[in-house]
Amino acid sequence: MTEIISFIKYILQSNIINFLIMLGILYWICKKIDIKKGLDNAIKSVRLNIEKSEDEKSESQDRLNIEISKNEKLPSELKQLDAQTEEKSRMLKSQIESETQKSIENLKKNISKIVESEEKTLSGKISQETVTLSLDGAKDNILNLLNSNPQLHEKFIYQSLEELEKAVI
Repeated sequence: MTEIISFIKYILQSNIINFLIMLGILYWICKKIDIKKGLDNAIKSVRLNIEKSEDEKSESQDRLNIEISKNEKLPSELKQLDAQTEEKSRMLKSQIESETQKSIENLKKNISKIVESEEKTLSGKISQETVTLSLDGAKDNILNLLNSNPQLHEKFIYQSLEELEKAVI
């Protein structure tokens, strides 16, 4: 019996009972928590995240390929736009030059017309002044003749004066 007591004493001192109790509690907790189900759910979640990442990676790669192909086309599109712009600028330059030439010609025509009109106006004014001065001179000449030679045909002289005055009006 001493051996049994010493064995029990040894077990109590060596914490074997505590270890067994702890194993029993862990077994009971594992049964309650259902660790297998939790691990399965975690594995499924990780698997879904991996699949989602691969899908997103595939989509990103596709978008990258599309953008790369667009970028490869960009230099040729820029050259084409440059060529179109240059062509349009040449056409616009030609059109502006043509319209400017037409405007210059129209201005020259208008200036010529204005000069001709002014020449006609001045010519008319000069002609009218010349006629007026000629008539005044003729009138003065006739009056001088009347004063110097009263025996001239008075009727003819007065008729001439009346005609001259009508022409001035």
